[in-house]
Amino acid sequence: EREWRLNCVELSCVQDADRLDAIGAFGVMRCAAFSGVRNRPLHNPRDSCIAGTTYDEYVRQDSGTAVAHFYEKLLQLASMMKTEGGKREAKGRHEFMCRFLEQVDAEAGFGADGSGEQRERVLETHSNTH
Repeated sequence: EREWRLNCVELSCVQDADRLDAIGAFGVMRCAAFSGVRNRPLHNPRDSCIAGTTYDEYVRQDSGTAVAHFYEKLLQLASMMKTEGGKREAKGRHEFMCRFLEQVDAEAGFGADGSGEQRERVLETHSNTH
């Protein structure tokens, strides 16, 4: 049963489209809107990212910020694209999100207490792989 999923072009297109919706400029807005609906803060420089959380865990958690969600999930999506078109489109959207987060860092004054160093390394890693 799993084999057909690996070779189904239509499924790959739908999955890529869903992931593309979550990244880029509209992905940034969706993330902020979701955080607003959940009454979660957009940003807290002291917030730590929880790597490897599932969607269900993310939705159930009482803490977390929109910015942390980028590091926990959204920056991973470009590497999950399956189609060539999806990969091409995701590259630009991913780069936009990295620039957006760099601007958030600059405006929030990250690094004053050392909290920005880990995020900077994560951004650098994600920028180099896509």
